[in-house]
Amino acid sequence: MASPRSPSAARESVSAGKLDEPRAENRRPMKTGGRYPLTTAALLSFGIALLHVAMIVVGSPAYLYFGAAGLARLDAQGSVIPAAMTLGITIVFVVLGLYALAGAGIIGRLPFLRVGLVVVATLYGLRGLVVVLDLARRSRGAGYPLRQTVFSAVSLGMGLLYFAGVLGRWRELAPGHRDREVS
Repeated sequence: MASPRSPSAARESVSAGKLDEPRAENRRPMKTGGRYPLTTAALLSFGIALLHVAMIVVGSPAYLYFGAAGLARLDAQGSVIPAAMTLGITIVFVVLGLYALAGAGIIGRLPFLRVGLVVVATLYGLRGLVVVLDLARRSRGAGYPLRQTVFSAVSLGMGLLYFAGVLGRWRELAPGHRDREVS
């Protein structure tokens, strides 16, 4: 009988209707470190982008709810500035989501991927650290809205997801690196 990897063994398995699958010991496991946090971060970034689209549709009440009283006033006066600014912010969140997907290896590489993801993680993290001030305000009973504390906590969580993803895929995020994994 021919050896399991010989050409005649491969022909026999094909003629018998079997696929000549590589042996388990020859397959490299797919690296997943960092992919899940980055994929989650991407989905959340896209969700935040959709929330901003909804704010444009709802208008003044949404701007007020999310703490943008100045935009609410402008929107009530019929200005296009709030919608234009919010659309710009929406595009930023979509780009942040795309960078997370690229970092996870789901879509093609984007320019300055590793540096970009570190910057995104840092910005989300810094915004999230405002949760400390929010909690201090709430503890003093200043009537500070709970939702503002939640927004800060979500930002902190997003920053941690991006950081976890970057750390888990640090080597793969290096400039010029190509994923060569067998899935």
